[in-house]
Amino acid sequence: MSSNRWLAAAAIALVLIVGASIAVGLNRGAETEFPAGSPEGTVQRYVRAVEQQDANALRALLSPDAQQRCELADIRNALRYPTERDLRVTLRDTRISTDRAEVRVRVTESTGGAQPFDSGSFDHDETFDLVRFNNEWFVDQPTWPIYCPPRIVPTVVVTVTPTATPLAATPTATATPAASPKAGTP
Repeated sequence: MSSNRWLAAAAIALVLIVGASIAVGLNRGAETEFPAGSPEGTVQRYVRAVEQQDANALRALLSPDAQQRCELADIRNALRYPTERDLRVTLRDTRISTDRAEVRVRVTESTGGAQPFDSGSFDHDETFDLVRFNNEWFVDQPTWPIYCPPRIVPTVVVTVTPTATPLAATPTATATPAASPKAGTP
């Protein structure tokens, strides 16, 4: 009888462990949903547009300045990925300063076509520079997976022209040695 109790307790413990493992596994795959009006929410929608290879949705998340610099055809070409691709993006850090924000993420890309000595995946860190425009956040300088030329900042060239006025003569003092007495003079 005592062995039956021991067996029942072991079976209950096993069921609890399996149930807890399933619950942890299901919760681990859940994606965090960031608020739509936040810099993180904008980056999340940007990543979803990349996953869905939706060039129009991605371009709509660019600032007006970036939209002028990024051609839709170039965005479409940049979004051409292998069909067997898994993308995982993890938020690292967010810095917000008035109307500008910086969102840093870690991107893990897996292609599924691993060769010997190749895991088929790679990690890289990306920084999204965002700007607030009409109370919405937009990606201002995309660097992954598309690249748009940076905005051109006009440069000011200052030219200095020498004047024709001659420099004033500076007086110089010279010392002359004192006359040495002649031999034979007292």
